[in-house]
Amino acid sequence: MTRRSVYPIIGAVPEDPEDILNVLRPSLLQLRMKGAIDEDVVAVALSIRESIRRSGAGTRLVVNDRPDIAARCGAPVVHVGDEDMSPSQVRRRYPDLAIGWSAHTLDDIERANSFDLLYVAFGPVFPSATKVTGRAPVLALAPEALRLSRHPLVFIGGIAPANIEQLPFRHDTQAAVIGALQDFVEWYRHG
Repeated sequence: MTRRSVYPIIGAVPEDPEDILNVLRPSLLQLRMKGAIDEDVVAVALSIRESIRRSGAGTRLVVNDRPDIAARCGAPVVHVGDEDMSPSQVRRRYPDLAIGWSAHTLDDIERANSFDLLYVAFGPVFPSATKVTGRAPVLALAPEALRLSRHPLVFIGGIAPANIEQLPFRHDTQAAVIGALQDFVEWYRHG
């Protein structure tokens, strides 16, 4: 079994974030705290930045939805979706931030090609229990999305150790994990 690059998404500081960092050695780790007050998001982001520093993993912190919070706490990357500020708006207002963007269709992938992005998150590739969107899974489109995208892809949605091998990968592809994050930590630790 091939070890795939995993992109952890966490909702707050886990009991041992350094365990996630040391075992998975992710290039990116996203903080997603929808609905939380700004001060809580900043406090958690700063705590994660410190864990990243201590781990020496070289991981870049991604703040979900909020370029203002990312800039405020020194996170180098923001992830925006179709209901957030557009990548062009983020680039104009926060030129130092790298940007990840959500895509759900092949047309979205082609649109993403016109933006200056660090990566494109494509999904949901499988049904997801952590983010109910009403969108149909796009696993069948994943190979074409990978072919079309000029940016690295991060597949997202319902990814677990049992199904990650169904995804097409190239050297810069990652799999976002949320609900199965601890399963991946254990799988990578023992596998």
